[in-house]
Amino acid sequence: MAEPAACSFGWQVQVEAKRRRPEAVSNAKETAPHVLKSSLMAARDPRRTFRRSDVWRAYQRQSQRCVLCQRAIPFDLMHGDHIRPWISGGQTTLDNCQALCGSCNLRKGARPQAVIEQFFQVDTLAPANAPLRRWQEEALSITLPQILDRPVLVEACPGSGKTRFGLEVAYQLLVQGTISGLARLPPIRVFSLRLKCSWLTPPTRAIERL
Repeated sequence: MAEPAACSFGWQVQVEAKRRRPEAVSNAKETAPHVLKSSLMAARDPRRTFRRSDVWRAYQRQSQRCVLCQRAIPFDLMHGDHIRPWISGGQTTLDNCQALCGSCNLRKGARPQAVIEQFFQVDTLAPANAPLRRWQEEALSITLPQILDRPVLVEACPGSGKTRFGLEVAYQLLVQGTISGLARLPPIRVFSLRLKCSWLTPPTRAIERL
């Protein structure tokens, strides 16, 4: 009779142990983020912003150009940025300082330097494999010489390849070093009005030639 009692007691202890495990796991999950956050906060530099004199030295070291877009920007428009992000333990020191223009600094955010630099590596870009259509080739020869001096409007029917053409223009300008970035602003309201007017509206003579 003693053996069954021992077995029953052993089973009871095992069940109690299993009941305690979820509590221990939940406690570990609750404390782990707090411990991790505390260790990260301890590793961060207490001074987050760069002195303006440090930004000036970095600006001169970079030949008065933004590190990412390589544009010559006035010093008053330059921001002091951590090469290794401050949130990841980067120190607020001159050797970890780089001068970026406002747009590049906002675009970089807290991302690592190696990640953001990929967006500005023109040699990693490539044009589309599909050849340009006849109207795209003719429009390209007209657009490239004029687009830097004045706005260029290109109209074409849906599905004719306007996006492909726009990307080709951007690629050619990036390769030439004429531009360092591209902002796409879709004219939603204009497009909707154009649809209401129907695509049967006769094009202008300039567009007819394309």
